[in-house]
Amino acid sequence: MIGVEPALKVAVSKHQGTSFLVMATNVTLRLEKYHTLEQRLTKDAEFYPLACDGLAARIEQGNLDGEDLSELLETLLAPYIGQVDGIVLGCTHYPLIKEQIRRIFGDIPLYDGGEGTARELKRRLERAGLLVPDTEKHGRVLLYSSKKEPGQRELYEAFFRTAGEQIN
Repeated sequence: MIGVEPALKVAVSKHQGTSFLVMATNVTLRLEKYHTLEQRLTKDAEFYPLACDGLAARIEQGNLDGEDLSELLETLLAPYIGQVDGIVLGCTHYPLIKEQIRRIFGDIPLYDGGEGTARELKRRLERAGLLVPDTEKHGRVLLYSSKKEPGQRELYEAFFRTAGEQIN
């Protein structure tokens, strides 16, 4: 198991002495692990934690260009425009809406914990001798879900393609 945490350390290391909006779920913002990390870094930066209630569930519905998603983001984010120097995307869903966030904030730095998680996965695969060389194209992606709603698989495939486009 590899844990995901908001990229506070990355944000501070790249822009020390600034302020960051931390978009996350209520659950994440209540975690002791989050509070410990934030307290350790407050001497170097100021953090504005924002519980984005309902945002992850809305993203899971798909239609990332829907007017209701734009309205939700505008309501959540508008008070912070011009107040922060960067945004930490503290939920695995939020990188899927980077473009929508930038429509509101403009060209603001966005920090995503997924890159650190991917590096840790690579380190563990290397240690275990399971990493396939870049020259070989092996592997496959299997999508599993407990949801059995119509269109769910297509939605997950679209999210997977979107994430791949953001990596390349």
